[in-house]
Amino acid sequence: MNLLVVLSLAIPLAVLFAWGFKNLPGARWQMLGAVPVLQKDETTWQGINFTFYGVFNAFAYMTATALAIVLFGAIDIAPFPLFAMIVGVLGICMPASRIIAAVVEKKPHTFSVGGATFVGIIVSPWLVLAINLFTDTPMPVIPVLSVIALAYAMGEGLGRLACISFGCCYGRPVAELPERFRKLFARRAFVFRGATKKIAYAHHLDGQPVIPVQGMTAVLYCGCALVGMYLFLEGYFAAALILSILVTQVWRFLSEFLRNDYRGEGSISAYQ
Repeated sequence: MNLLVVLSLAIPLAVLFAWGFKNLPGARWQMLGAVPVLQKDETTWQGINFTFYGVFNAFAYMTATALAIVLFGAIDIAPFPLFAMIVGVLGICMPASRIIAAVVEKKPHTFSVGGATFVGIIVSPWLVLAINLFTDTPMPVIPVLSVIALAYAMGEGLGRLACISFGCCYGRPVAELPERFRKLFARRAFVFRGATKKIAYAHHLDGQPVIPVQGMTAVLYCGCALVGMYLFLEGYFAAALILSILVTQVWRFLSEFLRNDYRGEGSISAYQ
């Protein structure tokens, strides 16, 4: 039964990724719409753009939260600590994604999932212990941290679809790679289209094959979440936790070397 549960998630994820990797690099899938909010003169409006980046990020948050609720239910976490844990983690990590990005990149309007993860890994054990002080049914620390790690892996994996749509977090040009790696990525590269994609205005790499680092991250993280979920449902809570943290954070470090967007000065970035 546990294997069937995991497979029931794996199949739609495979379909979503197959569609997303093919279509989201195109210009069509960046802007969802624009709403005029202020008429500057008789012919000009100032507007707000709504992007698919926001849609896919919201979908990633929603899916990760839903997965956490299901897994918390599987270990009989009571409603109050469950709600407090979810609100606490999101309430801390969502603002942290902007604050840390602003500190590291010196830009006021950007976000960092890596920064949010860094904060989440540090505060989550303490948050569990703090909530346990106010409940008659204390939460088991390792299983709860396993749930958070699995939900994070799933959420960030799905969130890479947002990056593909917006053309950010992009990989290095395939043409600059050594010969053996050029052959490896020749048929798997992403080619972004559209002048408003970040890859276009930041590095003028639109129309050029680049390493599909966002797609690689999506497959690896969601695959890790599915394997970890199976381990979790079988009762191997510590193994699920270690697998999720180890895979996601090691890949986070290594994948930085494959990226071409600005990650700060030096060969080792602040995020690494």
